[in-house]
Amino acid sequence: MRSIGMIALALASVVSPSASPSVLDVRIEKMIDRMTVRERAAQLLVVGFSGTRVNSEIRRLVHDWRVGAIAIYSRNVNTPAQLRSLTAEIRALAPDGVAPLIAVDQEGGEVARIGDGVPRLPGQMALGATRSPELARRAGRALGASLAALGVTLNLAPVVDVAEARSPIGIRAFADDAALTGTLGAAFIRGQREGGIASTAKHFPGIGFAPADSHDQLPVVSASLQDLRRIHFAPIRAAIDAGVDAVMVGHVAVPAIDGQTPATLSPAIIALLRDDLRFDGVVITDALEMGALDRSDGIGRLAVRSVHAGADLVMVLWHQRDREEVLDALEAACRSGELSDARVRQSLRRILRLKLRLPARHVVADTTIADDIARASLTLLRNEAGLVPLRGGDGLVYIGPEGPLADTLHTAKSVQIPPFIPPERAEAWAMRAREAAAGASVIIGVAQNLGQLAVIRAAHEAWPAARVILVSLGSPQLINDFPQTRAYICAYGYLAPSQHAAAALLVGAARPRGRLPVAVPPLFAAGDGIIDTKAP
Repeated sequence: MRSIGMIALALASVVSPSASPSVLDVRIEKMIDRMTVRERAAQLLVVGFSGTRVNSEIRRLVHDWRVGAIAIYSRNVNTPAQLRSLTAEIRALAPDGVAPLIAVDQEGGEVARIGDGVPRLPGQMALGATRSPELARRAGRALGASLAALGVTLNLAPVVDVAEARSPIGIRAFADDAALTGTLGAAFIRGQREGGIASTAKHFPGIGFAPADSHDQLPVVSASLQDLRRIHFAPIRAAIDAGVDAVMVGHVAVPAIDGQTPATLSPAIIALLRDDLRFDGVVITDALEMGALDRSDGIGRLAVRSVHAGADLVMVLWHQRDREEVLDALEAACRSGELSDARVRQSLRRILRLKLRLPARHVVADTTIADDIARASLTLLRNEAGLVPLRGGDGLVYIGPEGPLADTLHTAKSVQIPPFIPPERAEAWAMRAREAAAGASVIIGVAQNLGQLAVIRAAHEAWPAARVILVSLGSPQLINDFPQTRAYICAYGYLAPSQHAAAALLVGAARPRGRLPVAVPPLFAAGDGIIDTKAP
């Protein structure tokens, strides 16, 4: 049995970014020729694994199967030093010298699989509020440099979906404007390349207008093909022009193109990416385990259909039995001719070309970028009676999550509520908030989600004379469930930099400079914001 073994080690030593495409392509063809059928099938996989050290599972995936990519998740991370050691050991398991891509889903904000050792960036919508391509480039560069230092080679970011007001994508998106989304996404991608890693633009053909979350069910986007090209394809086109390495296809149906067929299984939809947008990089599926896909015929069949439709890498993250089924199904399809040799070679060329052309740079990480974005993004949308900044005095009550905001304000009374409140505990938290708000003149309510907002609303309903300053650490749309708030601040993230920035604005140590990147109908339009550029 021959493998991608010895030949790739020799190739890796002679192929450089300056090698001509023809030389590189010849060598890639030789690599493919020497793969077994099972190795070819395994190269089409992005897989997850359990544990924080190299174990028998990861040895099998990398050394025996020779998978195309490994996905790092929170379950694989303890400390930066541990992660550096793990990724180095994973690379060493590949005897051919061409290791699997080591991928992570590190968007920033609420999607951050690595906590320490990387910038704690606010959600991408914070960058939308700054409208600054330079901050977006710096963010990508700092994140890329930090991830590269940890051994990561591919980030499954940025999100370039154009966000509708009530979209489940929320603050993961930059904005509801295609041009702004494309500009910031392209800058972020260029920054990641400068930092030393490859980028993924997601989720083609665009899920920002999807009414449902594809983690749970298949969303349907009713846009016409003309609107898709004008709005949703535009940021993907900008990402391609910026040299994005991969595009993730989402689990979404587009009746205007292919009925109820999910994009990840649709030759017609992926053909638009290849033919209309001229993308010849790596196409990755979203995770095949997600609730949007019908698994009645087995997850292996989904993988075969996806590769047949034009995907290069299929993502199977969570269960060993699913990975086994997918690899067996892909191998069987390659042997039977259901997946032709020509079709599989197309994908292998793209995958190997990406591996051999990964940027090799060592960049010093920018240590201030998260704070810079957080401060520049602060958006003050309402400020009746000049409640912000606070004037001090008695009667201030804080109701919100624990963290820098609560620590900075030092109110006489406070209720520090958990990130997520189960329904059976909602009334108990509401009662605590009502008791704390007794006699309050100002309630500083801080919320990331509707559960936290309900506690703040309960306190105000009990003491309606109190004026409320609402700080959203999540979606700007939160105010629609509490429109009577007298002052409204959007910080677009719940991590420490966003909380510090919001606290600084409340106490007068920062000024609002952000503009709303999405409309909040019927209250605010995109671009709204009370701007104060004077030094605090």
